[in-house]
Amino acid sequence: MYIWKYLYICNVRTDEIHPKWELVVTHTGRRTFIVTTLSLGIPPNVVMKWTGHSDYSSMKPYIDIVDDIKATSMTKFNGLLEKND
Repeated sequence: MYIWKYLYICNVRTDEIHPKWELVVTHTGRRTFIVTTLSLGIPPNVVMKWTGHSDYSSMKPYIDIVDDIKATSMTKFNGLLEKND
């Protein structure tokens, strides 16, 4: 799989194509771990201790992602219920 990366340097667009594996870094795993554990219902304060986050504001973007995932899932579920009525 390839990823297209668009960069703007001094208003000049540069297109780059990279294999996906070139763009995966250790922080990708960290983000995935945080979002997965929050999605499983593990409290944010516990995840913060595991990951070394010292304040809630640095954890908030991850919590927002999980909230969006939950809202999307609930919308899908409600759609299924309405089809069965």
